[in-house]
Amino acid sequence: MFDSSQKVIVSGLQRSGHHAIAVWGVHQQKGIQDFSIKTLSQWIFYLEHLNDISFLLNNPLRVEEGEGKEHFDSLFSEYEYMNPSLIVATHGVDECTTQDIKRVTSESRIFSSWTQKVLVIRDYYNWVASCLGMVLRDKDKPLEQVFNETHIETYINHCERFLDKDYSFDFVLFNRWAEDYNYRRQVAERLGLHFTDAAREQTSIFGGGSSFDGLDYLKSASKMNVNERYLKVWDNPTYQSMIKRSSQAMHLSERIFYELCNKTHAVS
Repeated sequence: MFDSSQKVIVSGLQRSGHHAIAVWGVHQQKGIQDFSIKTLSQWIFYLEHLNDISFLLNNPLRVEEGEGKEHFDSLFSEYEYMNPSLIVATHGVDECTTQDIKRVTSESRIFSSWTQKVLVIRDYYNWVASCLGMVLRDKDKPLEQVFNETHIETYINHCERFLDKDYSFDFVLFNRWAEDYNYRRQVAERLGLHFTDAAREQTSIFGGGSSFDGLDYLKSASKMNVNERYLKVWDNPTYQSMIKRSSQAMHLSERIFYELCNKTHAVS
């Protein structure tokens, strides 16, 4: 199904930045210069360019979310006649290890074969800060719903798979992606996309936008200083207790993001 389409699943923990990378990814096509997606439903979006069409799907494999996702394969197969050149899907994996991601994709007739699996990792300090930021922003969201032992174990699994060079995934380090033009070019080339950097400045509308800024920087995402979120909450006792819940997660993050983490320790 969709045999002629390039298919990419972009996975990541909540507040890891994977939505922003998925939105950016679907725009990495020749001739596309700006944010161009349009809405078909709450979770199906499309991009038309020249005589071509591409799709962006938000968590299509999270069947527990309903909205027709329990019938995703049959529902989305209706669009196969359009011969989309590219299908990019997000997969929020707050409770999914890399093995779980592989299992979920293998069970979908659409994504079971010839699908590139991208896994986005953000440094521990800023990931935790954004989790807390979302709780402070939304107010009615319990902290344990956003940040708990299962999430920490998932974070550890993702970091370990990156360090062990799990070649079944294309890993993207969100911190580098957010600030390094050449790194974004490398990511696009690695995925077989045509690098344009279009939609880099678009804030993802999924999940209410930024934990700290909401949609204030809707068209100027690079101004949000996403790699310094920890500075906004460093003196918050809740934040300090959160980052101390797992020394293992902290140490794995420091191995991957050593420059940023060294800077973070200087703050402390």
